[in-house]
Amino acid sequence: MADVLVGITMRVLRDPASGESRDALAQDWAHFFNALFPGRPWLMLPNTGEACPALAQDLGVNALVLSGGDDIGMTPLRDATETALLRWAASRNLPVLGICRGLQMLQHFFCGQLVPLAA
Repeated sequence: MADVLVGITMRVLRDPASGESRDALAQDWAHFFNALFPGRPWLMLPNTGEACPALAQDLGVNALVLSGGDDIGMTPLRDATETALLRWAASRNLPVLGICRGLQMLQHFFCGQLVPLAA
């Protein structure tokens, strides 16, 4: 476990005043990681599409968490980022955990079906 460096993906938020897109992560993720990996580093991965896996590789990420937020198809850059990261992780046999949207992205990536639940 000493060599684990978890990278986590982020949702996309649009600033209503400027229209600028920003990557974001809920603050409770810090509590989760600090409880799971006390004293160990983890890092947020920016939505940079196909460039993100090279960044993750260069930084030494060897485990991946796909976080929640944003429906698939709502944020094309995030979709592209997570797809590229999943290809990269699968080619290296890295562990991946999907939370909420992240689990849906895993299902989508491996050609599974997503079935909407009736409200």
